[in-house]
Amino acid sequence: MYDGAKEKGYKKLIILNEASELVDLVYKYTKDFPRNEEYGLTSQLRRSVLSIPLNIVEGQASISKREFLNFLNIANRNPFTQPYSLNSASFVTPTSLSLVD
Repeated sequence: MYDGAKEKGYKKLIILNEASELVDLVYKYTKDFPRNEEYGLTSQLRRSVLSIPLNIVEGQASISKREFLNFLNIANRNPFTQPYSLNSASFVTPTSLSLVD
């Protein structure tokens, strides 16, 4: 691990706490999705949002700062897939879409 990872540890990262809150929000939001979307959109959204804190944690354990920044870049790009996925669902309302934006 590079020095930054030794000093702080992933549990102290503010962004990890925010990403975890987003995971909770998406899980709460998707529990009311139609049953037939359980293995489709629901699963995709949940896996997608869960990968954000997982990439942060994995990056924190990196051996170099460059590698850590690469994981943060992946985590940062991931949320952009959610609005696209939700726009494709006929049962998602514009009001609920505003939660994601």
